[in-house]
Amino acid sequence: MNAGVRNAAVRIVSPLALLLLVLFVISPVLTLAQDDAVTLDRDDPSLVTYYTHDGDVGVGRDPQLAGSTITVRWVDNTFLGLTDLSPETADVRPELATDWSVSEDGLTWTFNLRDDVPWVSWNPETQEARVMRMVNAEDVVTGTRRACDVRLGGSYGPVTASFIAGCGEVVNSAEPTQEMFEAVGVRAVDDDTVEFTLVSPTGFFPAVASLWTLRPVPGELIDEFGQQWIDVGNAWYTGPFLTDSYTEGVGRSLIRNPFMPEDLRGPGNIDRVELIVINDTSTLLSLYLNGQVDMIRSGNIPEGEIGTLLADTELEDELLFLTGVSIDYLSFNHGKPPFDDVHVRRAFSAAIDRTQLINDAVNGLGSPMIHITPPSMPGAPPIDEVGVGYNPEWAREQLALSPYPDCEGFPEVFSVSQPGRRSRYVEFLVQQWATVLGCDPALFSNEVIEDFSNMIPIISINNDMDQRPHWHPIGWGPDYPDSNNWVGDILKCDIDNAFTSRPCSEVDDLIQAAREETDPATRTEMYAQIEDMLFGEDGVFPAAPIRLAASYALYQTYLDGPIETDGQVGGEHWDWYTIDAEAQAAVRAGA
Repeated sequence: MNAGVRNAAVRIVSPLALLLLVLFVISPVLTLAQDDAVTLDRDDPSLVTYYTHDGDVGVGRDPQLAGSTITVRWVDNTFLGLTDLSPETADVRPELATDWSVSEDGLTWTFNLRDDVPWVSWNPETQEARVMRMVNAEDVVTGTRRACDVRLGGSYGPVTASFIAGCGEVVNSAEPTQEMFEAVGVRAVDDDTVEFTLVSPTGFFPAVASLWTLRPVPGELIDEFGQQWIDVGNAWYTGPFLTDSYTEGVGRSLIRNPFMPEDLRGPGNIDRVELIVINDTSTLLSLYLNGQVDMIRSGNIPEGEIGTLLADTELEDELLFLTGVSIDYLSFNHGKPPFDDVHVRRAFSAAIDRTQLINDAVNGLGSPMIHITPPSMPGAPPIDEVGVGYNPEWAREQLALSPYPDCEGFPEVFSVSQPGRRSRYVEFLVQQWATVLGCDPALFSNEVIEDFSNMIPIISINNDMDQRPHWHPIGWGPDYPDSNNWVGDILKCDIDNAFTSRPCSEVDDLIQAAREETDPATRTEMYAQIEDMLFGEDGVFPAAPIRLAASYALYQTYLDGPIETDGQVGGEHWDWYTIDAEAQAAVRAGA
């Protein structure tokens, strides 16, 4: 069992004094009272510190506003969920909920909650952590209702609405009423029991319950501060770490939550996290090689340096090849020509030599994808059994059936992309479509947008159609381990996380039926049929799958934990990582 604050300089300011300190060390479960408090010395050199990197997190510090890999990673380390996905297996396990049950019709799920998880505040000036009160079922109600309120700026309202009854009415209302919020399918049965009413039966809902959008939040704090409730010094937390500082574009820091029940904490020993925002991969690599960061996440190593790193025998135990479950794909805007025509979408997808694109854009890292769901997801077909891959002749035949045979009369189109590989995708694809389909490259323009949060409003279906791009490359990492998180949460017509504006068709009925089906074998058959209806020769091609992710990462040998599996689905678990502090100090000193 881990100590509550490992080797920290601690001054007890609660009346429990020495008793509380002893309980941290010897008891997995604390009996806490409101206003229990501890003062922690953040500068104590004995604190075990994890030095890491990431992008900006912005408003995504708020659980209901998170939606990117970066923001989800942050939320998972500061706020507990009803359930959690194991960092080793991605299996569902209890977190705030001790257990759950479902009604006979599959529409009502009841979760029993722990009564010993506190809301904890952190004052960065006094360095005091204080118990505010215990988490209760009403906090879950508050969080779930907020997730439906797209006026706050979150992007996952439609996903939440696809599961929770009544949420869709709020999502689709410009001015939702109090009655509409009260009709959302979540209620506190009592302080320790919360009940969800679903849109339709969903056998995998315990996995969905791990989503950040359903994280409890303290209503009275939000009433007091509004959207600033999450700011440093205002916020309350339930997770393994408390936010100590946040400077946009520079970095942020966290300190170990001393009041989190120890049986919820992972087996790691990290007391503090120091995170820097580094957008230049060459600078990041230099910091790593100089021992100033403990890791470089997959995909953040300069691609031109990988060969050199592979040849460096001193790094052979630090350089890891990771096969992921994220994919890159092209989203087609069905709302305006030319991609409103199915033959154009089929042609442009079949004209892509995915193997060559991967070689040119990402140095061969990854595998070609011709359907949307990675084969490791429950219910997914094998990687190459369903779908149309690179087929230039068929692509030209399909284009000939469109209003633009041989690309004659094809309009000017524009796309948006993030820098890096996705911008390189655009360059490759424009040349590929010119070669295979005869389209003039001058017809294609692209805007590179640095921050994904700035890209969302542009590609959103809520943006004016004239301002929305005709197509764009984008990526998707799973939120929970099930095929529905791909075909249902990306491509289903009434979800539109792919930003396609796709009209509904019979494939959407099958997607809904597969979600409600409980037999695994039957679901596998259904998902193979769905993928064929989307990406087979007669498919609607709402998007063009491109690549299953693979990349290299660097981790210092003094860092230990579930590196190869953690964060593949959901966020990382920094409390599962262990650092050999003596070895780390030697590396940082250049020894």
